[in-house]
Amino acid sequence: FFKKDYKMNKSLIDDKIKELFVSYRTIAIVGVSADPNKDSNRIMKFIRNTGYKVYPVNPHTENKIINGEKVYKNLEDINDYVGIVNVFRPNEEVEDIVDSTTCCFSECTDRWLL
Repeated sequence: FFKKDYKMNKSLIDDKIKELFVSYRTIAIVGVSADPNKDSNRIMKFIRNTGYKVYPVNPHTENKIINGEKVYKNLEDINDYVGIVNVFRPNEEVEDIVDSTTCCFSECTDRWLL
């Protein structure tokens, strides 16, 4: 019984994620690393190489460019519309990041933490 419900819910979640990636073409990645061996860097490359506009956000890096894209210190510095915010930060920082999406992207109706 549980497995069936999980699969159904997982299917609904997968469908929603697909819908988000089809609907939005701009993604901010908070916590992206300049280190090419880090997951955040590899995912940024993959997303960018599949045709999305990517905005790397990292307030701690000295790099001005990561994977050919200008690095932003915070979400507030991005002047373009951002459809998805992908977060690679520790759990204790996520609430503040979600709060900043509320301030920066008030038209955003979907906030997913996966």
